[in-house]
Amino acid sequence: MDCQLGFKDQCKLVWEGLQKGFKYDGCTAVPDFNFGADCCGEHDYHYQAIDVTRAEADKRLRKCIQKKGYIILPWVYWLGVRMFGGTYWRKRQNENTTNSSTNSGDGGL
Repeated sequence: MDCQLGFKDQCKLVWEGLQKGFKYDGCTAVPDFNFGADCCGEHDYHYQAIDVTRAEADKRLRKCIQKKGYIILPWVYWLGVRMFGGTYWRKRQNENTTNSSTNSGDGGL
């Protein structure tokens, strides 16, 4: 994984996610530029872990790309995940809810 100086927290999350079996594909369906491993990786982590709200995950992606020195691109990527990320987010939320119910010992009721 190509982690850049100043973005070690994002890379740590990605590494932890890989150990949990999370999947990463960089910036899904769009160019990774110089932030695919850390910014998009962190975003993928939050979408799979459901550890923050979707809005917060998307905001963190935008802010991370801004830290790379981009001005307009962070807003383009943010708009993209706000418009198209909801389906994946809801799918992961449903999976987590189903897994929690199944594992809680209540027979999924």
